[in-house]
Amino acid sequence: MRPSRIVVLLAGTFSAIVFAANLWVLLSPPPLDDFLLRELQKQEQALMEERREENRREESKRCDCSKVLEEAEMKKVRELQRSGKEEKEEEAKKKAKEEDKEESASSSSSSSTTTEKSSDKGKKKSCQPTTKVAFAKTHKTGSSTVQNILLRFGAKHDLNFALPPNSWMFKLNVEFDADLVLEGPWKPLEFDIFAFHCLWNYEEVGKIIPRAKFITILREPLSLFESGYVYFGLQKVRGIDINGFAEKFAAKGEKRHKFAFIGQNNLLADLGMEAEQVDNMTAVKRTIKDVEEKFEVVLIMERFEESLVHLADAFCWPLEDVAYLKQNERLGELRTVPTDKTKEIMKVWLRGDYEVTYKAIS
Repeated sequence: MRPSRIVVLLAGTFSAIVFAANLWVLLSPPPLDDFLLRELQKQEQALMEERREENRREESKRCDCSKVLEEAEMKKVRELQRSGKEEKEEEAKKKAKEEDKEESASSSSSSSTTTEKSSDKGKKKSCQPTTKVAFAKTHKTGSSTVQNILLRFGAKHDLNFALPPNSWMFKLNVEFDADLVLEGPWKPLEFDIFAFHCLWNYEEVGKIIPRAKFITILREPLSLFESGYVYFGLQKVRGIDINGFAEKFAAKGEKRHKFAFIGQNNLLADLGMEAEQVDNMTAVKRTIKDVEEKFEVVLIMERFEESLVHLADAFCWPLEDVAYLKQNERLGELRTVPTDKTKEIMKVWLRGDYEVTYKAIS
């Protein structure tokens, strides 16, 4: 190849390279200066910080508004409470004034009545619950229900019971003696409640609980005897019901046996009379007098709920303390209905029990 052609080729190649380089320069974006780039970044950061500040200011305004609202609400509540309290105080003052007027009016109209009422109020204010109780537990009178009330009351107030040794009742074939309790395993204790069957002796029970208030419960004598006659098995042993017993035994004046669970004038026997004395009307009257003088409350089975209200009032007990469930109640179908003839016979045979019951009711 000739030198002239080589020169021409080289010149053409160089021209092409130069042209391509100029074209790339024209089409490419001009490079940013480092200083300019840093300035743009600063502006962006400043703008973002400004937006954050605006957001904080708006949030602060919202918080301030909520606090203002809360304070306003609390102020209203306090004002309402204050006004309500003032109204109540005003009403209380008016009520007190009205009561004072009524009291002054009633005292001027009847001074004696007011004196009685004020004395009653004084009693209620100074009333202290009775915690010393001795119960003469009689047979077939609802006495187990009363006993249950006394046991619950004693347990509630942590009182001490005079318990029979090794039984649920004291022996009924032995005269009751205070030493059965005082010399027993609970000798060091001070006793509060006596509530178990025994051959009743007022003086001996009084040794066990010296400051006790005495109570007992009575029942219509014929219904009592009929209940015991069935309960203690005499109806099965003798093979006759209460009507047959009245004609064959009571009409002939059958005497009470010593230490019997059931018999003539059972109430008087349970209240401490000796068996041979229960039909002696002079002795009966002495026993009735003792019951009147020594017993604080005498309950009547046929008026049981009224009796319990009276007991609660006399002993300063709340009514819930005399709430009860019936104990040892017999089913109705097991009862025998006495004839009119039986009623007449038994009124004579049970005269002593009728006397003490009628006296208690009156």
